[in-house]
Amino acid sequence: MTLYILFNRVDIIITEKYIKNIFQGSHQTEDEDLILLTPTKTYNKYKTSNEVELIFACPNSIISTPQKEKISDLIDMPSPSFKKKHSHNKDPDTPRKIKLKQQIEKKSKKIKNKNSQICKLKNYASKFKIRNNLNNLINAHQFPSCNSRALVTMQLKNKRRTWTTAERNLAFTFFYKSPTAYNFLRLQKINLPAPSTIRRWIGESKFLPGFNGYFFDHVQKKFEHQNYKDKACSIGFDEMYIKEFLEYSKQYDFIEGFQDLGTYGRMNKSANCVLVFLASVQQHPSPSHDKIYSLFDVPHLLKSVRNNFIEACFQKNDQIFSYKDIKDTYDLDKLSKKSNALSKITDAHIHPTSFQKMRVKLAVQLLSHSMSSAIRTCTETGQLCSKTAIDTADFIEFMNNLFDCLNSRSLYSNNPYNAALTHTGIVKTFLINASKYFVNLKKIKKGKISQPPCFKGFTQTINAILQFFEEEKCNDIFFLMTNRLNQDKLENLFSIFRQKGGYNKNPTARTIRTSIRSSCIFSLCASTATNCEPSQDTNDFISIDADKISNTETIETYYSDDESSISLSSSDNKLKRIDEIQTNRITLEDCSVTYFAGYLIYKCYKKFNCQNCQNNLQTNKNLNDKNQLLLINKNYSSCQNDIALKAPSINFNKIINRVLEIFEKHFDKIQYKKKIRFKLTLKMKNHILINKWINEFESCVEHKLYIIDLLLICKIFKKTHSYSTTSQLAKISKLKILNNI
Repeated sequence: MTLYILFNRVDIIITEKYIKNIFQGSHQTEDEDLILLTPTKTYNKYKTSNEVELIFACPNSIISTPQKEKISDLIDMPSPSFKKKHSHNKDPDTPRKIKLKQQIEKKSKKIKNKNSQICKLKNYASKFKIRNNLNNLINAHQFPSCNSRALVTMQLKNKRRTWTTAERNLAFTFFYKSPTAYNFLRLQKINLPAPSTIRRWIGESKFLPGFNGYFFDHVQKKFEHQNYKDKACSIGFDEMYIKEFLEYSKQYDFIEGFQDLGTYGRMNKSANCVLVFLASVQQHPSPSHDKIYSLFDVPHLLKSVRNNFIEACFQKNDQIFSYKDIKDTYDLDKLSKKSNALSKITDAHIHPTSFQKMRVKLAVQLLSHSMSSAIRTCTETGQLCSKTAIDTADFIEFMNNLFDCLNSRSLYSNNPYNAALTHTGIVKTFLINASKYFVNLKKIKKGKISQPPCFKGFTQTINAILQFFEEEKCNDIFFLMTNRLNQDKLENLFSIFRQKGGYNKNPTARTIRTSIRSSCIFSLCASTATNCEPSQDTNDFISIDADKISNTETIETYYSDDESSISLSSSDNKLKRIDEIQTNRITLEDCSVTYFAGYLIYKCYKKFNCQNCQNNLQTNKNLNDKNQLLLINKNYSSCQNDIALKAPSINFNKIINRVLEIFEKHFDKIQYKKKIRFKLTLKMKNHILINKWINEFESCVEHKLYIIDLLLICKIFKKTHSYSTTSQLAKISKLKILNNI
């Protein structure tokens, strides 16, 4: 049986289950089929209405009447309606929705507040950029120097801006000191001019022998509106030996190395020295235009006096000054095992080589207040029985004071002779007397009497300084720093030339020209390795020698009329150890230990400012106490109490003496080990006397341990320094260096 179903609506949904429910109860067989007839749309072009005619195909079989009725009922069934659910149909006044609305309102207010804050911050940021830009920040910051400011601005430079003068000078300085370090800084992404730029800047300056008119014009423009004190300067000139070497200059088209006198022309002779003029502006008096005062270089005069003193004796009226007294005092001090009075004097001072005679430092330290005090101490202790010892000490003290007066660097000084020259000071009085000192001073060598040129040089220099200072009264000059009148600036400049390009102690004519050009451009006239050093006493530091002697000793001497000096009775003409005849005899070593103990008290009081330590460790100076002879001889009478040398108490002096003995006993055994200070401190604490002294006052234990630690540091440094100076490796001559040995 076949069932035909006609649909005239498209939105009717009929499922198989729905159809079966309709026909429940009807008699259908299994072979009856259900056929759904889809209407066919036909369009008539002649009809103008929108109606569409549906034509259904007629079924091939005849349908019974009950079935038609069911089909008609099925056709007339209403179409199902599916209504969409809309959210607006819900009740808007529910508690949950009211709560959500309240939260939304709060969030909206917060957002509004945040937006207003953002707007305010934007306005403040725009004002901050205008008010605090980069230039204002750099100008407002207080840099410690112009170079530090230039280094900061160099890192903030863009490609459009050119390098400033300060930035150029800083780059010059870096490149001059070390091109390798300069390239290393550039590799670290530090903004610096390229090396080619530096060389281009340097190459723009032309330097040739002679007087440079460009510099004179520049100096004239700089100082033409300054007052007299600002124009004051000192002019020095000196020669420096150079290597005879010829080199062709492509830039100037001539061969460098021949004698060149600038505007006076060149000669067909190789040059072996260079003459340099240097004007040093100091804000201090200089020779006026009306008179010219010729001065000798004081350090060179002092070296000449020392060199003549080594060769022979000096005589002034009935006084004889012997260099043998200096050597004997040094030999006595070398025998000291605990402490040395001449801590800085070495064999190079006593027996200098030809190169060592050129060092001002060695001459100044030899003819110093420390050497004079040591000679006086040895004489007072009876170890030095020379008739000329006291006169020699007086001569050395005079030379020390004279050098201090002619080498002053400050207006005031703890040493009264090292202050500036004034109209009412002690320096002027001393120089007036010193101008007459060298008139009767003679040199005696192998029976011949002469007067070296350095004696006349000192007299001429002293008189010129005094006359020049008197001449400057009309220019309202009230003081003069005499150090400004020597050639230290030139010596420093020569040391720069020798250090240019590494170790170049024998430069050529071309090297000197380029070095002078670089120094003038970079304005670098300072060096750490110079041949000039002011006279300094060893009041603030005492160190100990490494020689070890088991017992105290006495020295047997005799006087020689030929040499007017003292000689030592020994087979090898050296000091000989013998047993001490007098058990209570005071030696130079004992005085050195007392001096060292006073130095330790001074350092402890300076660090902790402990009144208890000062009361228990210090005592008053006593002329009758022979242990204080060196301390009294080295102390300046004009020194204030807070900086004067300290005298140790008897108990503290014994403690320091015992500590030094323990150090000498154990140092050689542990010198190669680590933590030697810690091991030596344990040795000190194990000693009953020292341990009792340390724990005597609980509040000062730290202070006493500091004293022991400082003593050990001084001793260890002196041990290592003594080994380095006496080692054969340190005695390589400069000639061997030149021969590449």
